[in-house]
Amino acid sequence: VTREQVVQELRSEMSNPKKRRILLSMLGAALSPGARAYLKQTDQGLKHFLAQLPPKEFSVEGGKGQECVIYSPVLQLSEALEGLPASPVPPNPDVSHFVPWGQMQDSCYDATDYRFPADFPEGGSVEVPTPTGPGNRSAPATLRR
Repeated sequence: VTREQVVQELRSEMSNPKKRRILLSMLGAALSPGARAYLKQTDQGLKHFLAQLPPKEFSVEGGKGQECVIYSPVLQLSEALEGLPASPVPPNPDVSHFVPWGQMQDSCYDATDYRFPADFPEGGSVEVPTPTGPGNRSAPATLRR
């Protein structure tokens, strides 16, 4: 058994989200005989072995007899990108209508695009609250479609 095989065994044992936090003694008991033999051959305990690994992946907390191993999987970029769409998500068709800037009743608003859902009734209106802040004297705007 190699060092990397022991690391893979630890990752595998703690990969279940319910096992991301486990007592050091329980993790040691879950190791295969080969992994335990490797630790014995290299003259180190599990706690010392974990301390030699990248610090963000495995950490040990707690006092003697209550040490708890916390596993924080490190994703490779390729793993993180799996399942994402190959191209950007198209715009939501339900919010494709914009109120033209010239039709806004209150001139204190910035050029934010105010969107109406596609099923918003023609001729309907919505009250836009007035931004608060010192010196703001404008009244709420009513946007009409």
